[in-house]
Amino acid sequence: MRSIFAAGLVAAVMAEKMNPTEYEFMKWISRWNKTYHTREEYVARLGIWLEVDAFIREVNAPDSEHTHTAGHNLFSDFTREEFSKMTSLEAPAQQDAPVQEATEGYVPNGSVNWATGQCVTPVKNQGQCGSCYSFSATETVESSYCLHGNSGSQTNKLYILSPQQVVDCSSAYGNQGCSGGWYFYAWNYLAQYGQEKEDSYPYVGYQTTCSYSSSKAVVKTQNGGTHIGENSSSIM
Repeated sequence: MRSIFAAGLVAAVMAEKMNPTEYEFMKWISRWNKTYHTREEYVARLGIWLEVDAFIREVNAPDSEHTHTAGHNLFSDFTREEFSKMTSLEAPAQQDAPVQEATEGYVPNGSVNWATGQCVTPVKNQGQCGSCYSFSATETVESSYCLHGNSGSQTNKLYILSPQQVVDCSSAYGNQGCSGGWYFYAWNYLAQYGQEKEDSYPYVGYQTTCSYSSSKAVVKTQNGGTHIGENSSSIM
């Protein structure tokens, strides 16, 4: 359902009756596709947004003592309680968490800026689903396959894989859909079934019935995600 207020944005602007700050709020609503069903909800969310906007202006002021800049995002109309509830899900208890120790005599040989490389996919939005474990597991697989694949070559494809598949299908391995989970539980699941690409199993931001298709899987993990191989029939 479209926002009952976003629909009136053009008319309000043409009539020149809107406060400039509220106009910025309306542009923010449009950018993030927000929906408020009543005037009361709109007023309440506007009030929260204005508090956040005032904080942003304070941080970004020329004489600010802050060393960073701030800006609005999709959470700018959330109360602290709402944001805390979304980000403080209790993950299932760990069992046999994998630990990778450095080999004896290992010496780090420099740093890597992954953001400028060719094996990192774009930033994604998990929404209000507690699926961070799924994104963590998925994007590790994406980059690992791009870097190594089956052959150790660094010229492999960078797939954009499906975190929704992990949310929907890995419960039997210890994960809890949108209520939290662990990346290594996801890797254990993917070692058995493989992972589809995002475009064949798109993200919706809530748990649905598992609709995995083995014929669409393009990569698998091995031993809790230590190796990656192409397609679901690979021996890894």
